[in-house]
Amino acid sequence: MNRQVLIILGGGLCVALLIALLLQSMLGAPEPTQQIAKIPATYILIATKNIKMGDALSEKSYEWKEWPKDAIFEGAIVKSKLSEEELKTPLSGRVRRSISKGEPLVQSAMVKEDKGNFVAATLAPGMRAMAIKVKAESSVGGFLMPNDRVDVILTYDVRIPSDERVQDASVNVISKKAAQTVLENLRVVAVDQKAKEVEKVSVARTVTLEVTPKQAEELALAEAMGKLSLSLRKLGDDKPLSEDGKIPQATTDVRMSNVMQELLGNENSSGVQSRVVRIYNGATSSDVVVRPTPAQ
Repeated sequence: MNRQVLIILGGGLCVALLIALLLQSMLGAPEPTQQIAKIPATYILIATKNIKMGDALSEKSYEWKEWPKDAIFEGAIVKSKLSEEELKTPLSGRVRRSISKGEPLVQSAMVKEDKGNFVAATLAPGMRAMAIKVKAESSVGGFLMPNDRVDVILTYDVRIPSDERVQDASVNVISKKAAQTVLENLRVVAVDQKAKEVEKVSVARTVTLEVTPKQAEELALAEAMGKLSLSLRKLGDDKPLSEDGKIPQATTDVRMSNVMQELLGNENSSGVQSRVVRIYNGATSSDVVVRPTPAQ
């Protein structure tokens, strides 16, 4: 083969090889990486579900979520700012307003259990809180706790009208004293100033009950009429005292006393009802049962 032809072929091959290497280097070159600045972040407390106003927080109500440090706002619960003890329960109490899922939790949205307005947050919709004065003997010996259920018993003096027919009818029913359950199955909201359970038992001076507006009026009237006592219900017992919805019969001194029942009776041997004569002696009075003399 002609030497000149070989030189031309060899030169062309070298040029082709150089072009191939040049193209490969241009197409295969990695794109320059862009350095992204890492934004400093921390963790804050957010709601994991929708929370209604007045609901109590639980461990399932919130979680920690990463949040930019430069976007932290006043009132946020920041994880890095809490002690080890505070991290066990970072937030507690009831919410003042409704909170949406994913919304950051703040201290101002909470009502603490040791604050007075905590009671208002625990009330069911449409309910009221009303306090009554109690003593050891009228409050189950001091064993009442918030969220217990109680019946309210009223003990009072009955004023019998001077009408002769009413007095005749009352002889076998009542002499003076009566007691009856006026309200039942009421929730204890607070005992004294405590709206949560405590381990130490103490005698309360006031008990706050959850009532309807109508029950609040009845409770106020009952307190003015006589002495109020609280009867503690067993946990889970919400059975009404009367299945048919009627007001249970009041307990009276005549119905309770065997002696009174024996003296009065429903009817004496002559078929005439006994009568009670009230004798006044200065500031005191006494009742004397008058029974007709049996026929000879």
